[in-house]
Amino acid sequence: MREELIEDLTRDLQAVRSNRSPWRIPAKILLASAASGAMMLSLIGFRSDIEQLRMDQTYHLELILLAFFTLTAVIMTERAAIPGRMLDPPRRAFGALLMSFTALLVVVKNYPSTGVQMSFWEGWHCLALIIVSAILPTLIGLRLVKREAPTWPRSTLAFALLGSFGAAVGIQHLICPGNSPLHLIAWHLAALPVSLLIAWLWGRRVLAW
Repeated sequence: MREELIEDLTRDLQAVRSNRSPWRIPAKILLASAASGAMMLSLIGFRSDIEQLRMDQTYHLELILLAFFTLTAVIMTERAAIPGRMLDPPRRAFGALLMSFTALLVVVKNYPSTGVQMSFWEGWHCLALIIVSAILPTLIGLRLVKREAPTWPRSTLAFALLGSFGAAVGIQHLICPGNSPLHLIAWHLAALPVSLLIAWLWGRRVLAW
């Protein structure tokens, strides 16, 4: 009897397209990152050697890798957040992020130390600015993905944080004049694996529904 009732109720059901754009989550996170970055740049300004770096291919490659990292993360945020959009663990996406992050480390490691020299502990200013830049897109991203009742909470939070912090690191590379590999790795890029660790530890709790 139950099976017949279910069959009668579902016989004429048809799949319908979602009336919401799949790009709304990435677009809003990127817009929030752009707004936050514009605010930081208007308050602090571009790094003092930005004119010389316009012809520096290493610096351009660094920004391109950060842009690829950020775009991949925000696109995957939407796929991980909406049930049914991602049926398998996102190993390829995390692999792409890992490769781009590794390439960033290689680029930074071979970066010429021609910028402003600063002591190691002065770098906490950069980390603070990265966190401030990432606050708005992170909050907007969490608000959007929580509405979707994600079934991959850890991956969803990981992509949201990596996207927000990836953009914030890119903005900081437009602001900070320090080129020391140790400074860039410890106070800029280290924010990305820390974001991943936070998502792994707190993803289920933050995005519980």
